[in-house]
Parts: sequence; C-alpha cells; structure tokens
Amino acid sequence: MKIKTSELTGRALDWAVARATRTTMPRTAIEQLNNSAGHDYQWSEMCRVHLCKKCGTAEHRSGWYWWAGHKSKQEPPCIDSAEMRNWCAENATYEGL
Repeated sequence: MKIKTSELTGRALDWAVARATRTTMPRTAIEQLNNSAGHDYQWSEMCRVHLCKKCGTAEHRSGWYWWAGHKSKQEPPCIDSAEMRNWCAENATYEGL
C-alpha cells in the first residue's frame, strides 16, 4: 500500500518525517499514539522533541520525559496539576532552569 506524503497529517506525518530524516524515536509511532498516560504528542521542530499539546510534557528522543523542570524515565500522567505534582514528588528529579 502506498500513500502520498501530501495525504499525511498529525502523528502519521510526524512519523514519516522522523523516518525520512533518520530522527531516532524512543518509541515507535504506534506506541506513542497508544500511550497509557493520555498524551497528545506533536513533533516540535523548534525544540526537537515531542510535546503534549494538552499538558506540555516533553518526550525527548533519549527517552527522558520533562515537565515544568522535572525529568524522569517514567512517563507522567496527562491530567490535573495535583496528580502531576504527586508524580513529580514520587518519580522525577527537579532540574530547574
């Protein structure tokens, strides 16, 4: 099955760009689409990371997750700030700016 790149949008387009530019991804596009935390990741060309458009969590190609100065190898939840603060206290290291 062949698809024209002009027909791609959203995550499918992100995946195709990553493949064409040989950008490494910590997870496959399908894994990223089906993440259990509920993030809606979009590729940010400026930041060179995948950013959740709902909460701002960044997924770096190295497999690290960043949110408000906190970093972790465990993916944070994509929900209210109270649960995110609990996640930060239990699973993340504060790096600051």
